[in-house]
Amino acid sequence: MLIVDTMPKKDSYDKEHIPGAVQFEFPIEEMKEMSAEQQAAFGKLLGADKARLIVVYCGFPKCGRSHNGAVWAKKLGYANVVRYVGGIKAWNEADYPVAKEQ
Repeated sequence: MLIVDTMPKKDSYDKEHIPGAVQFEFPIEEMKEMSAEQQAAFGKLLGADKARLIVVYCGFPKCGRSHNGAVWAKKLGYANVVRYVGGIKAWNEADYPVAKEQ
């Protein structure tokens, strides 16, 4: 399984994220286009296994970043993509551990 944090690196991911998560920022607004360079970078982050479970999250339920990340993972051919809709907010509310960048 790969967990993808779609929040801004410095302002969010570095402060707290789900342990083991990797970071790739997406906008809040619906992202209808993605450059070939961005697609290549996202695909590299997700890896070659298109059947791997990919869990995408952002800050909270109404945040659109995780939606964009999940949609683009599927557009790139990944078949097992889910959103953790509650985001880091729900993770914290459940009192699960968080990681921080040094």
